Amino acid sequence: MFISLQLYSTEEPLKLAMPCMFASNVRVRHSAVRAILAKAARGEITNWYAHWYVSVHAVVVVIIVLCVSLLLYIYMYVQSVG
Repeated sequence: MFISLQLYSTEEPLKLAMPCMFASNVRVRHSAVRAILAKAARGEITNWYAHWYVSVHAVVVVIIVLCVSLLLYIYMYVQSVG
């Protein structure tokens, strides 16, 4: 599953998930992946790329977060119209 850095930087549950695989031009130990992604999300790393793949549990978290976000958006829209 592809997860953008923007989504990673805005959704707390994704920050807790460890990727199963991580490939980048930034040299990093597996235990430091969260730190690298956090620095990238804050714009502290330039000229880099990364591909990371998350576990099924993280995918479920993403789906739940997106569904809850959509439901909140619908609720707020209905409240503003009605």
